Amino acid sequence: MKKGTQDPPSYKTLIIGHCKEGTFEAGYKLLHFMLRRDYVPDFETYVLLINGFLQKGEPILAYRTLERMLKSSYLPKTSVFHSVLSELLKNDFASESASLVVLMIDRKIRQDINLSTHTVRLLFGSELRIKAFQIVELLYDNGYVVDMEELIGFICQNGKLLDAQKMLSFCLEKGHNVDINVCNVVIEALCKMKRPLEAFGLYYKLVEKGNHQQLSCLEGLRTALEAGGRSEEAKFVSKRMPNERQLTDL
Repeated sequence: MKKGTQDPPSYKTLIIGHCKEGTFEAGYKLLHFMLRRDYVPDFETYVLLINGFLQKGEPILAYRTLERMLKSSYLPKTSVFHSVLSELLKNDFASESASLVVLMIDRKIRQDINLSTHTVRLLFGSELRIKAFQIVELLYDNGYVVDMEELIGFICQNGKLLDAQKMLSFCLEKGHNVDINVCNVVIEALCKMKRPLEAFGLYYKLVEKGNHQQLSCLEGLRTALEAGGRSEEAKFVSKRMPNERQLTDL
C-alpha cells in the first residue's frame, strides 16, 4: 500500500480482496496493521474475517478476531459466538472454548446448553477438572444449566467417580432435578469402590429433597455402610427402605 493511501477504506478494500481469494491470514495481518495505526476496522470487516476463518477450519484465528472485534466495541449476533465456540469444540480446543464461554457470560450473550455441556465434557476429558467445575458454577450462577445427566454419565464412563459425586452433589444443592437412574449409578459405583460415606452423602441430599423413594441402590448402600463400620448411617438407610409390600405396590 503506497504512502498516502493508508486509510481505513483502503485497508478494508484489501482485506475484502484477501477474503475473496481465501487468503484470510493476509487479511488478518492487515487488520493488525490497522489497529496499530489506531484505525478501527468496521463491523463488516470483522465478520468477513471470522466467517472466513471458520470456513477454512481456523477457529483459533476466528476466536482471536472475535476478541479484537469486541475490543473495538462491536457486538456481533449470538450466532457468531455459537459458531466460533462450535468450531473450537470440534477441534478439541478446551481452554479456548472455556475462555469463550466466560467471555459470552461477561458480555451477556445467551448460552447454548449443548455447547456449554460439550465445553465442560471437553474440559474433563482434557484433565482440566478444576476449570470444568469453575465453568459449571459460573453457568449456574448466571442462570444457565448444562445437561447434567449427559455430563455425569460421561464422567462416570471415564472412571472419575469422585468427580461425578461432586458434580451430582453440586447439582442437588442447586435444586436441579437429576434422573433417578443417574443417582443410582453414582451411588452404586461409590459403594463398589468402598466410598460409602460419599455415597451416603448423596443419598442424604436426595432424602432432603424427597427424591429418594425410587432409588434401587439402597440395599447395596446399607451393606457398604455396615461393612465400613458406619452403623448409624446404615440404620438411617434401613428406616427409609421400602418394605416388601411397598415394593410390590410400586
